[in-house]
Amino acid sequence: MKSIYMTALALATAFGAPAFAYNGSIVFSASEKATHASKASEIAQSAADCMDAQWLDHVSFFKQHGVSRYFGNRRYIKGEKPGVRADGHPLTPIRPELRKHGVDVSLENELTSMSCVDFARKCLSEAFAASGQSTFWDRIEAFNQFNGNIGPAIAVGLQAIGWKLVYWNPDHAQDKTIDDEDQRLRAGNPGHVWGYHGALFQSSVISPSHHYYQYQVDDFKTLVNFGTHVPQKFLQVPFFMGFANIGYHVFLGYHGQVIEAHSARGLFAMDNMENTEFNPAAGGGPKSTNSEKYHSGLIAVPPGYL
Repeated sequence: MKSIYMTALALATAFGAPAFAYNGSIVFSASEKATHASKASEIAQSAADCMDAQWLDHVSFFKQHGVSRYFGNRRYIKGEKPGVRADGHPLTPIRPELRKHGVDVSLENELTSMSCVDFARKCLSEAFAASGQSTFWDRIEAFNQFNGNIGPAIAVGLQAIGWKLVYWNPDHAQDKTIDDEDQRLRAGNPGHVWGYHGALFQSSVISPSHHYYQYQVDDFKTLVNFGTHVPQKFLQVPFFMGFANIGYHVFLGYHGQVIEAHSARGLFAMDNMENTEFNPAAGGGPKSTNSEKYHSGLIAVPPGYL
């Protein structure tokens, strides 16, 4: 067991992405945490309302136009000319795609760039603002941007202001099977996020320090080995933000329902956003694909819940 734990620590040390070595730090005082906690239920409701509003807008727009209003910003760029992502991959221009499908290119004006992280930022920003805590969110967002705009950085900021980080893994017995499949599907492990569910379980649940890589886990029991039967007390949580595979994918939810946005799916695909029950082992959210299996990660829960 100790050797597996040390392997997990070695893996954490080996990664150089911002998700594993943060720039700067974020701290809130005890009084700031108390102020935030006093508005936790209000923030949760506002964030859930934001999720619902964007989902309904997505569904309505797609039914009317056959186009996703919220296009993936890791696949498309507005205009006529191709673009290039920061990692060198090409971005497809939207106007030629609309034209190709017989859609008036002026519709582009109604489209909005989106990713799983940006969806989380949008709803959390609105929720903090609605409760009069924009200055708190601004500090979390500054920390996030300083570290490359990634889901785990937001989770670190939320934990700093009093949220709990809950480790989730519906079936630890499946870790090796899924790890082996990850390695088969992602030979060479591009992105360094595939194939470590077993090692992460050992470092989060078994080890005395309860770390998921560098993240301190506050709850390593509630969402472990629940199979397809999600614990009732988690279903009572009014809002949560989670991530899978060390932050590769971010998802939002409330009362056991998950709404997630995607950054690399087709412009003419309804599943650019998805709305399912939180139940990853039963095919629910966060929803895996044929090539991306979401089996474990962390979920941030507001103060006063779980």
